[in-house]
Amino acid sequence: SPSRSRPSPLEVIRTAAFDALGELGDPAALDLVAAGVAYGQPPLSRAGAMRALARLGRQDVDVRRRALERLMPVLLQRDNPAATFRGKLAALRALGQMGDADALPLLAQVAGQEADGRVVRLARETMALLRRGSPPSRAMDRMQDDIDAVRRENKGLRDRLERLEQTRATDRAARGRHGGKG
Repeated sequence: SPSRSRPSPLEVIRTAAFDALGELGDPAALDLVAAGVAYGQPPLSRAGAMRALARLGRQDVDVRRRALERLMPVLLQRDNPAATFRGKLAALRALGQMGDADALPLLAQVAGQEADGRVVRLARETMALLRRGSPPSRAMDRMQDDIDAVRRENKGLRDRLERLEQTRATDRAARGRHGGKG
């Protein structure tokens, strides 16, 4: 149908799709989301793709590295400042959301080379955010997962010990009954 080929007003459908892919957190969506980051994509959906990259990057180290590789050209593009301004801001916000300290050299490069003071300021703010170790939720989530795993293992070991103690007590009782009849 002709309505399928028309873009949605303000790219809300494509942007919502990128946001949903980011929320799902499936690394298999990385290539699809990364394609939406490319220069020339509609600016609003491009920002949505960068947000999705950040969410995907929080899930896995390899995905985070690949997301950083996709955001780097956006930040280093210098040939058309007016056309890349929003893209750079979205990429900087995505790096802050990802929370990857490996982005610090790139951010320092952007802060040192960028002519637009707004981009420089956001690059410096993002650097400060990453140096503080934010967002803390990623580390806290990992610690909570570790604690949950230890609890499950502990419960399994306690159950196993209880079964062994019951078996041992049953064996002793059986030996006691047979030994007394002898």
